[in-house]
Amino acid sequence: MYSSAADVAEMQRICVEIADRTAASRAKKDRIEAVHEMGRIGWNRALEFLIGKARRIDGWEKDLAREYLAEIKRIEDERVAAKHVAYLNRTLGYLRATDPDLYGPHIDRVERGLAAAGVLDSAVASAGRQSDGDGAE
Repeated sequence: MYSSAADVAEMQRICVEIADRTAASRAKKDRIEAVHEMGRIGWNRALEFLIGKARRIDGWEKDLAREYLAEIKRIEDERVAAKHVAYLNRTLGYLRATDPDLYGPHIDRVERGLAAAGVLDSAVASAGRQSDGDGAE
């Protein structure tokens, strides 16, 4: 059977994760403010969620917290992907500028893959899809 204690524990876990990911510091005030930022949750209610002292959790509150946490995770994933793409672009630029012998068909395929994903700004991206020379398009 599902109890209100389980709801409180789940909400505390979600709110602690939100605070860990978004709070400006480890200070209690900043952590409470981070949970309060998700919207329609009062400051005292955010404190109750964080310390696990809420007597009950409304369904809309839990839904709001889950959606907010999912959005935070999505934004973090996009940020990590952007860092990886920037690293690949810097590496490709370095290879292109320093050693033309290294800049061969393998690097060309990496560029084409990035261009197909829409994350590469280069002549390859604007040229469209062309054959790699091995029959694959």
